Amino acid sequence: MKKHTVMCQDTSIAVFEYSSLGSPIILLHPSGIFASYVWEKVAKELSVHYRVLAVDFRGHGESATPKSGYHLEQLALDIESVLDYFHIENAHIVGNSLGGEVAVVMASTIADRVQSITLIDGGILSYMGPRGEVEGTKAEIVDRFLHRKILEFDSIEDTHTFCMEQFPKHWGQWIPSFPIRTLPNGKVTYMQDGQITAQIMASVCDLDLDGCFNNIDCPVLFLPASKEPKLDIKLENISHWEKALQTSKLTIIPDSEHIMMTPTHSKKIAEEIHVFLSQIR
Repeated sequence: MKKHTVMCQDTSIAVFEYSSLGSPIILLHPSGIFASYVWEKVAKELSVHYRVLAVDFRGHGESATPKSGYHLEQLALDIESVLDYFHIENAHIVGNSLGGEVAVVMASTIADRVQSITLIDGGILSYMGPRGEVEGTKAEIVDRFLHRKILEFDSIEDTHTFCMEQFPKHWGQWIPSFPIRTLPNGKVTYMQDGQITAQIMASVCDLDLDGCFNNIDCPVLFLPASKEPKLDIKLENISHWEKALQTSKLTIIPDSEHIMMTPTHSKKIAEEIHVFLSQIR
C-alpha cells in the first residue's frame, strides 16, 4: 500500500493505493471516527482484480482538517480531484454510510466520472423525515451534534482502553487507528470536532435521495445491512429506484451491521462487488 497526498482546492486529502492495475475502484468510508482504515481487508481482496484506492475525506483520518467544506457536494468534488490526480477518467465508487451518500451525489452530479456505485448501508435512507433514520428537525439534529459532550482523556492509552471497553469487540482491530486530537486543555479525545460533524450532518439532512436517483444512470449495487433498523423502508426505497435504473442488484448479507467491513463480512463484501462488476462489463 502506498500513501499519496492530493491537493483539493483548500485542503489536502490522504489516499491509500492498494494496487495500480485493473479497473479503478474508489472506497469511501463512514464519518466521525472512521477513515479509510476500515477498508483494509476489503481493499486487499479487491486488489487482486482491480486498481483500489481508499480515500480519507477531509477532516478524517490522515487528511487535513479545514474549518469548512464539509457539505456532500464538496466531498464529491474532493473525490473528483483524486480522480484527476491519478489520471482516472471514471471509476467504480464504493461507499459505506457517509461514503454511500457521497457516492450517490457523485453519480447524480458528475456522472461522467462514475462507472458504477455500490451502496453499503448508505445513500439508501433519508436521515430525517417521516421515513428517515431519526426524528427531529434539521436545526435540532445539527444542534445535537454541535453541542454534544466531547469525552476527554489524559493519554492515548486511556483513550484506547475506554474504546476497547465501550465499542463492539469486532471494532477492536480499528481502535488503534482512531484519529486522536489534542484539546486546548492538553487532554486528548477520539471524537470529531463538533463543528465538522455539524456541517456534515446539515448537508446529510438536506440530501434528496429521490432527486438524486432521478439523475443516476450508472449501475447500482445495493448492500443494505440486515441487522439495522428500518430495513423495510430501505427495501421499499430500493424497489422504487430500481424501476428507473437500467442495471441494479440488491444483496442482503446475513447478520450484517451498518459498519459492515468487519473481518466476518469483508470477504463477502468483496465477492459481491466483484461478481456485480463482472456482470456489468
